[in-house]
Amino acid sequence: MSESPYKTGTTHFGFRDVAAKDKQKLVGEVFTSVARSYDLMNDLMSLGIHRAWKRYYVATAQVKPGDRVLDLAGG
Repeated sequence: MSESPYKTGTTHFGFRDVAAKDKQKLVGEVFTSVARSYDLMNDLMSLGIHRAWKRYYVATAQVKPGDRVLDLAGG
């Protein structure tokens, strides 16, 4: 049985263990590296359908000027 990551100061990142103190930086680097091509990949993987359902939900949400909206990973 392996030692607890809490005792070793490591955590999982993908398929490897990394120092827990480094994980936040590594995750940030991943998001930075994909940000430039995110929209293109989203278009390719969804065949553009994601744009239609986003428009649909925005149109049916009945949000009025001044309302607050929380975007939960809507792209």
